[in-house]
Amino acid sequence: MATPTGPPPEDRSAIEDLYHRYLWALDTGDTDGYVDTFHPDATVIETTPEGVKHGRGHEEIRREANHRTSRHPDDARY
Repeated sequence: MATPTGPPPEDRSAIEDLYHRYLWALDTGDTDGYVDTFHPDATVIETTPEGVKHGRGHEEIRREANHRTSRHPDDARY
């Protein structure tokens, strides 16, 4: 049986870069940077105290991200 090797180094590097950009955008409150880490037709599902929120596509994801930031402005770490 073959041993799984994982993604090639260039793919691993691209995945790590995407993850770092995503976290940096969250930490700095960079809504555009956050949205840019998603595919244009991605769906984001978030469970909140108010219920489950869905955002499909960049505009809906941006709207939800802006709404979250306006509700919790102190969550961003600069």
